[in-house]
Amino acid sequence: MRLSASGARIWILNQLDTERGRWMLWLPVAMGLGIAIYFQLTIEPPLWLGPVLAVGGLAATVLAPAGGAARALGVGVVAGSIGFGLATWRTSMLAAPTLSRPLFSINVEGRIADIQRLPEGVRVVLEAVRLKGNGAPILEMTPVRVRVSLSRGAPPIGVGDRLLVLANISPPSGPAAPGAFDFQRVAWFQQIGAVGYALAPAVVIEHGKPDGIVRTIDGLRADATARILKALPGPEGGVAASLLTGEQTAVTKDINQSMRDSGLAHILSISACTSCSSWRLSWAVCATASR
Repeated sequence: MRLSASGARIWILNQLDTERGRWMLWLPVAMGLGIAIYFQLTIEPPLWLGPVLAVGGLAATVLAPAGGAARALGVGVVAGSIGFGLATWRTSMLAAPTLSRPLFSINVEGRIADIQRLPEGVRVVLEAVRLKGNGAPILEMTPVRVRVSLSRGAPPIGVGDRLLVLANISPPSGPAAPGAFDFQRVAWFQQIGAVGYALAPAVVIEHGKPDGIVRTIDGLRADATARILKALPGPEGGVAASLLTGEQTAVTKDINQSMRDSGLAHILSISACTSCSSWRLSWAVCATASR
């Protein structure tokens, strides 16, 4: 049965009146809707659009009758505009250079910002990066961070150490299919401008200590993960590390698939979002990585 325009309006007003006692609880939903709208856009909106929409919604709220559905809708528009504006601002604040083309046999030097233990090896995120080819600096925009998978036989490393590795690197790739996992977007919010793999064992140029509370936490997590995997090698250690430190990279693909099939994958995702350092990066990264 199709509703007429007036019937649809009456139905909406009735629903709003039913939810009157819970209107405040819908504000986070409205903010999330504004964020979702931002991520559905195909072009980057200007920074002023969110604040302008929020001001317009606020003006409509003030002019609407007190206690009415129109005022509630106006408050919802304000909350949605705030979410939209925050997403736009966050994306702009994290803008960083991205590698424009693949580079082969490049010396990548940088300070270790994060260590990820994989079933087949170790992956590190380097910051304060320097790129050199045949002893000469690379004449293009250097990424803020580079993620490199190290070859087997990597030396003992810790967060804060300065590393030199010969690697092939390339820009972060986009989704393999429409609607698939978008690593390019995740890398943007982590300011990772290049990813690659080592061609030779890495060399620790200088041992260092994490600077700041965030890096200290990252270092403690990496050390705890390494100890867990050393004491409990194999797939069991990967699951234990994921539950205790939030580091999911050591969980094998077979176990991940089994967790999804059994409906228990959310346990690992919750551990990652509550234990790991993704809280400092972006709500979008954590939400996207938890899929």
